[in-house]
Amino acid sequence: MNLATDRDVIFAQLAAAAAISLAALDGGFELLAMVFESSTDRIFVKDTLGRYLVANAAVTEFFQRPLADIIGKTDTELLPDDRAKVFATADDEVLTTGRSVNFEVGATGDGQPICLYITKSPIRDQAGNIIGVIGIGRDITTRKVTEEALRLSETRLAAAQRIAHLGSWEWNLETNEVVWSEECYRIFEINPTTFQPRYGTVLRFLHPSNLERVNAVLSAAAKFGLPFKDDFRIVRPSGEERYIHMEGVVTAFDDDGSPSVMTGTIYDLTERKQTELALRQNEANFARAQRIAQVGSWEWVPSTGRHTWSAEALRIFGLPSDYRRPLLQADFVRFVHPDDHVAVAAAIDAALTREVPFDQTFRIIRPDGVERTIYSLGESHRDDDNVSVMTGVCQDITDKQRLHDQLTRSEGNLAQAQRIARMASWSWDMRTGKEVWSDHIYEILEVDPTESGMTVRRLLEFVHPDDKTKVTAAFNPTLAGAAPHAVEFRVIASSGRERFIQSLGDTVHAADGTGTSVIGILQDITERKAIEAELASSRDEMRELTNHLQNLQEDERRRIAREIHDEFGAVFTAANLSLYRLASLLQSAPAATLELVKSTKDMLANAGKALDDIVNGLHPQMLSHLGLVATAQWYIDEFHRRTGIRCVRSLPSEALPIADDHALTLFRCLQESLTNIAKHAAASRVQIDFDVTNTHVYLTVTDDGRGLKPDNLAAAGTFGIRGLQERVAQHGGTMRLQAVQPRGTRLSVALPKPQ
Repeated sequence: MNLATDRDVIFAQLAAAAAISLAALDGGFELLAMVFESSTDRIFVKDTLGRYLVANAAVTEFFQRPLADIIGKTDTELLPDDRAKVFATADDEVLTTGRSVNFEVGATGDGQPICLYITKSPIRDQAGNIIGVIGIGRDITTRKVTEEALRLSETRLAAAQRIAHLGSWEWNLETNEVVWSEECYRIFEINPTTFQPRYGTVLRFLHPSNLERVNAVLSAAAKFGLPFKDDFRIVRPSGEERYIHMEGVVTAFDDDGSPSVMTGTIYDLTERKQTELALRQNEANFARAQRIAQVGSWEWVPSTGRHTWSAEALRIFGLPSDYRRPLLQADFVRFVHPDDHVAVAAAIDAALTREVPFDQTFRIIRPDGVERTIYSLGESHRDDDNVSVMTGVCQDITDKQRLHDQLTRSEGNLAQAQRIARMASWSWDMRTGKEVWSDHIYEILEVDPTESGMTVRRLLEFVHPDDKTKVTAAFNPTLAGAAPHAVEFRVIASSGRERFIQSLGDTVHAADGTGTSVIGILQDITERKAIEAELASSRDEMRELTNHLQNLQEDERRRIAREIHDEFGAVFTAANLSLYRLASLLQSAPAATLELVKSTKDMLANAGKALDDIVNGLHPQMLSHLGLVATAQWYIDEFHRRTGIRCVRSLPSEALPIADDHALTLFRCLQESLTNIAKHAAASRVQIDFDVTNTHVYLTVTDDGRGLKPDNLAAAGTFGIRGLQERVAQHGGTMRLQAVQPRGTRLSVALPKPQ
């Protein structure tokens, strides 16, 4: 049988099958031919010798040859040997077994690597004999790329969990089986190849003191489907205790509405918990030291009334432990005895305007009417907002003042030294040159007090070489009786250990103003410095992790939005085309039938609109295609349509020349601010302004809602606003949230243009 005869026979078999399938349709063969030629799948027919008899346009595009050069040829003549061998092997299997085969193969299309999923089936004559092979090749490159992106995303998620010490889990409430991420096994220090997590087996790792409570919480959450969060301790197989924070939520329900699956996270907060415990212990020790020494500490911003008092300072002034009312300068002076008003007010003004140290002894009248004598020492500095802040200590010296005439000078010096607990004190008699140091200095420097006495000169020998110039410059004016000093520096103890020291010193003057002695204190602040460094490092790491997770989240939202749009958009388009054709075929059908078709089209349109809202909520597609200005215009109009709030906007007349990630950040700021206005502001009007300079892009959103009070601006930062602040800071920008007069709130964002 020659090639033409083979083709005629196979065509006859295909025509017979098509005739049966399309007998009810007019022009059925023409429709089959149209589908055959317009299909993007590669459809072909071969004879038993592997020669191509039929091929559609997609096949000719794949081979990059005209149809005449393909018909009658085999894969060996058209493809490289290795690929032709794969195709020929599949043909042989179909012809030999009579069964269909499916396989994937790499290929090249338009010069680019692609992946094809090929299905080959036998063609039989009326007697059942195999007379050829029909095949369909589908391009699955996009699916493969998507699968690889998903695998990469899962790998990155696992890495992020490992960095953050954050594991994820899923609990089947019906079988009690638990699925853990890799980080969960690391947190519990368990080998995943030898341990199968189940609810009962996991509970065995809980600390005995937490077991009953956590079991009750989990049982209640599983029974009623409520979200939960809890902190507890676990005991690893090695016996080590770890602090764990766990959260969970029901993610699936049975047909009867009962919870069936719960999903959640586990976070190892041991290091943070240990730091918090150490910090609380230090704070408790400091409070205890103040109570023992009867010395209180305070920080005060006279311009705003913001203040922080230690427990001992509140006790000294007779104030309740929960005293939080703003304390302006006029309010503070009311505590002071009327006879001391002028002196105290002058000392405060001097500290604020000339940064003169606040060093005052004055009387107060406490709320209970009791009069006390207070000695307070402080100094003024400016914070990051250039606002004057006063910091200092205070001591109730009422009893000491009553005995002042009976105390000797040495006892007076001792009383001053006792103002500070757990610190080394020293004094120097400027007339005799005699120095007196408390014993704690020897503990700080780790030297034997019996070897030789301590002096200022000997102290300088322990000062870190890099700090000697600073220490000398601070001490010399004090030793000369010219000015007090307050300096922080490092010392190297005899053991070689480096310590941080805070030194305060002042000159004691006689009645005629001449200096008589110098007194000072030295405090070992090494532990505080270490905690400050750890906290700063922890904040930096959390900020980096937050930025990383935000970027991952945006990438994932962008990917999901694109896949939803591509997959379901194609389905809706095909469904609409099918309904359009069905409507044309049913022109003479009853009105109820036509109405059903119309309502179906309307439902598809509404579903398409809902799909667009979901996609745009994840990641606005037009932001990538039309830019920030057009997307902002669209979102503002949508916001007005949904809420009825009047929107006045001032937007650039053309697209902004900024990077995609900067545009996305500005859009998220606009989106979050309008969402907060709709939820919380009760506003009737919103003003949106975009301003562009050579160096920055500015976004301002102002509403006329209920606004924010000046004393709760700091508390206004929700998680959404804090997330935006981190996102803006990541790009070197700034964001401010402030109240406006007479009412309303303004969000301002300044983002530098990338160079």
